[in-house]
Amino acid sequence: MNALLLLISHFLTAPAVTGFTITGTVVDASGQSIPEASVWFSQDRRARKTSADAGGRFRFEDVAAVRAEIVAMKDGYAVGGLDAYPVGPSDVKIVLGTPDVLHLRVIDATHQPVAGARIKSMTVNDAFHVSVIDLVESGFSSDRSEDNGKLEVVALPRGGHVGFVLSHPNYAETEIPYLPVGGKEQSIVLYPGVVLRGRITNPANEGVAQARVSVYQLGAAGQKERAEVLTDHEGFYRAVVRPGEFHVAVRHPKFAPPLPKPVVLAPETEEGNLDLTLLTPHLILGSVIGPDGKPVGAVRLMYLVEGNVCETVLTRVDGRFRICVPAGKGILRVIPPDGFVTEKLPDIEVTLDKEETATLSPVQLKLLPEVSGKVVNSEKEPQARVLISSVDYEPAVWAITDDSGEFRVRLPRVPRTSELSFHAEHALRFLRKDFMFDVNHAKPVSVTLQPFEPDLATRPPQEPANDLAELVNQPAPEIACDTWWNSEPLTLAALRGKVIVLAMWGGFDTRSEGRDRLEELRALFELYRGVEGVAFLSVHDGGKDPAEIAQYLKDYRLGFPVGRDQEPFVTFQRYRITYIPQIILIDKKGALRFYDVGGRLLELIKSLRREQ
Repeated sequence: MNALLLLISHFLTAPAVTGFTITGTVVDASGQSIPEASVWFSQDRRARKTSADAGGRFRFEDVAAVRAEIVAMKDGYAVGGLDAYPVGPSDVKIVLGTPDVLHLRVIDATHQPVAGARIKSMTVNDAFHVSVIDLVESGFSSDRSEDNGKLEVVALPRGGHVGFVLSHPNYAETEIPYLPVGGKEQSIVLYPGVVLRGRITNPANEGVAQARVSVYQLGAAGQKERAEVLTDHEGFYRAVVRPGEFHVAVRHPKFAPPLPKPVVLAPETEEGNLDLTLLTPHLILGSVIGPDGKPVGAVRLMYLVEGNVCETVLTRVDGRFRICVPAGKGILRVIPPDGFVTEKLPDIEVTLDKEETATLSPVQLKLLPEVSGKVVNSEKEPQARVLISSVDYEPAVWAITDDSGEFRVRLPRVPRTSELSFHAEHALRFLRKDFMFDVNHAKPVSVTLQPFEPDLATRPPQEPANDLAELVNQPAPEIACDTWWNSEPLTLAALRGKVIVLAMWGGFDTRSEGRDRLEELRALFELYRGVEGVAFLSVHDGGKDPAEIAQYLKDYRLGFPVGRDQEPFVTFQRYRITYIPQIILIDKKGALRFYDVGGRLLELIKSLRREQ
């Protein structure tokens, strides 16, 4: 899971300090401390190293309120770590598991081996990053590919996966988003690139060392970083990227960043050059307070200049923030934490000219309003067991009416628009109704359900998706799981006579689509609790250890039966699953009936339930 952990000791009164202390313990998978492990702490690509003591304890002082990476290693164990945004003193735990090796063979576009390639950075199990290139000088292991192109990445968690950036002085950086650890050798292709050089200077035209130069490319999926390098002691940088149109940005903690500059590197270009000048820093100081007037930590703020994000910070535990920006006009945008909204507009216009520091009035937060109301039928009778679901709100939210037909939904995040669409549908009857809710004028709504005919059409799957067309109306393949949670071992044969809602998923899938589907299943499981004729079960990807899957169930609050797929991915292969999540409906006779269920899962369950 690609998580950004907020290290917060508390949200209320805290001493005014310029730096924090982060302490922690290095432990093994059973929770036993690991003595004398090496521990690195990195911020702004500046790394520090210490060693855990005999009890596995470590300590880093003078920690800034900016993004950090904490990484630990010891011979005989897999690397462990966490991504952190320290906003106050905290104590953390780093777990080192069983090690395994990723076998790579680095080749060029003509399939010739490439020597001298190295791992620049890694993302391990979507859980933490390791900026390898920044840790090497202080002893972190980093090998280069041999003359035959072979490169072994050691001490990775067994059964896990890794994403990484591979770099070489003569080739463009190559990003590999996902590879399973262990197994057979994987070939990685490096492509020729164009060298982009330049110098980063300060307002006095002096070279600035250790400035972060980022090369971005704009595309349909948004902004994508293609390279990031540090300047040398004289301020010079060198990056290699594939030809294209880019924007180049630079940051340094002692200066304000300039606006990103565009650069075009054509295929025939031998070398590009772009210099940038860091700007005189100006400070914006302020604080964020909650509805009770107390300070709120971990509130995200962005400063925008001409629509470009100039800098991003979080408030500390005492609610205060300090953001370094250039002179001129800009917008300070407040991103409220879950469940809150700003009392006034979230965008604050700021103009800085000669003054070096601007101190703003405290930003007041208030609770987001509840979406509440009552659901009745055409005879105005209250309707229990009605599922309330959001239509155009991210993340999707769900609620179930009680015996009096009433419901309440607390919105976790500020919506993009003030008017939100919701869907109400009865669990057992073909009754439903869409309704609107105005966030700015929050009042309880009255929803009257209306009859409808279910949509039973066969739909082609939307790409990317699993194509299960050949399995439709055929006996559903039996599942095969080696470990179960929330249930005794289950089989489809044992559930014959019930409508089966079968989900294939993986807890490492942190996309909104994946999380929304799990939340939908969790809500439907509660909706049908105690109702005869419907069974929910799921199969988790078999590449995860049982302990990791158990943690996913706890984090996502899942109460329906979950089995871990039998290796090597037996159930997933039987159902031809290449994309997750996948929800499948099986009828009472054991036939696979529907697999494209988006937006109509509840009505399909009801339709199969009424079949004889």
